[in-house]
Amino acid sequence: MAVGLSDGRDRLGSSIMARISERQSLTREEKFVALVHLYLELRLPFDAALDAAEADLFARSEERRERHYTAVRDEP
Repeated sequence: MAVGLSDGRDRLGSSIMARISERQSLTREEKFVALVHLYLELRLPFDAALDAAEADLFARSEERRERHYTAVRDEP
């Protein structure tokens, strides 16, 4: 019995998700690549996908910085 393409993708997807879950965190570069891939899947042009991924990562780092600053400022 031949294995269908979707069967292979399901197994590949599970193994990728397992590896990511084991590490619990991605590097900034891995997040960038994942976001670019996501935007390309949504059919954005390549340059727009790069710009959107960069903007998303910048926004997340600014949010983290603001939360940290607020938490430190609020401590007695």
